[in-house]
Amino acid sequence: MNTPPVDLIVERAERAATSPDAGVVEELIEIAQRCRAPLEAAHTVLVERLHRRPDHFDATRALQLVIRALQQVGHTPAVVAETSGRHRKRRKGTGASSS
Repeated sequence: MNTPPVDLIVERAERAATSPDAGVVEELIEIAQRCRAPLEAAHTVLVERLHRRPDHFDATRALQLVIRALQQVGHTPAVVAETSGRHRKRRKGTGASSS
């Protein structure tokens, strides 16, 4: 039986919350296959747990790990758009003058 990546991410993050591991953020990223969607889904699961039980400290620490993983993954669509040249910054002095 295959466990969905979201469940694996949440489980691994909560396990790391009780016994910290230096490589856990990278491990979460690998479980998510470097995609934001599973990490964002895990973020939602953990936030919902905290809404139900605000004193769930392991969920709080797990959420912090998932947030760090999200920060490292970045926003893939924005990077793709920039490399395609659609979102280039204009240099000063180019374009129509405003005078």
